[in-house]
Amino acid sequence: MNTARLRIYAAAFCMDATAYGAGLLLPIKALKSFDADPLELGLIGTIINATYTIVCILTGRLSDRVGSRSLYLPGAALVFAAALPIVYFSDSLADLYLAAPVLGIGLGFYWAPLEREIGEASGPRNLWKTAGTFNCV
Repeated sequence: MNTARLRIYAAAFCMDATAYGAGLLLPIKALKSFDADPLELGLIGTIINATYTIVCILTGRLSDRVGSRSLYLPGAALVFAAALPIVYFSDSLADLYLAAPVLGIGLGFYWAPLEREIGEASGPRNLWKTAGTFNCV
């Protein structure tokens, strides 16, 4: 396996660990700190995923024009420097509702361009194998 793919896999692992951690901690914080009901918990997840889906459509196309790195690095920074601190320092459920789209935007800026980068690193002959390995790891 070449170095470029190993770097991509390592970056994806770190972001996955962070995103899943945030996905677990955000509802726990909403429940424990703010007594959120099931509807409020569902809205948080819906906001994250709806924002992520819309942003992925845009950043997937944009990464073909401007390159992947110029999008996924700011996406990672947005998750680590904005979304996670908002969750950690939140004083109300409204703060968590603010963190949800920020997290979705950051993840959208990260994942679509990173998957394009996988395609670039693997070449057309090995794309199916590289994508399969990436999604299994």
